[in-house]
Amino acid sequence: MSIQVSPPTNDLTLSKDQTLAEVVKVTIPKLGIVPKVDVYFLSDTTGSMGPAIASVQRGMVDIVNQTQALGSDVQFGVGNYKDFPAPDPNRHPFAFEHQCNLTANIADVKAAVDTWSTTPGRDVPEAQFYALDRVAEPPGGNIGWRADAQRIIVWIGDAGGHDPICKAISSLDYDIT
Repeated sequence: MSIQVSPPTNDLTLSKDQTLAEVVKVTIPKLGIVPKVDVYFLSDTTGSMGPAIASVQRGMVDIVNQTQALGSDVQFGVGNYKDFPAPDPNRHPFAFEHQCNLTANIADVKAAVDTWSTTPGRDVPEAQFYALDRVAEPPGGNIGWRADAQRIIVWIGDAGGHDPICKAISSLDYDIT
């Protein structure tokens, strides 16, 4: 048996000023508890995300405590993304920012999430594919994934991404599509 997430995916389109509250249920089988789990919180921090970010900030300690209470050795990391830097670097100072290496220290995780603040978007697509590319690294890298842990990325966002992401705008040696 494996970890079950319900609903497994969401593809939502909301109109301006429309809100949605939804419960996501994660079930870890009693007989098949995953001994080690690494959870990385990755959020869009562009302008439209203010209410969602505030909600995550309010609930982060409960989320972490309840996840740790499931019985696995769980560590958490934190990062956020915006868009590719605009001509004004104060508007989008980065495309992706890794903020907190994987840790079991709730205070470090909460402190990182509490720094999330929004900046206005330049356009609708954001840099989440670039951010996911940066997070999807092998164990022992900047994120701190453990080799023997199940990896989970909790991705919080509300807009589509730039696709493709060309090496010309990302400073990567390759394109992301």
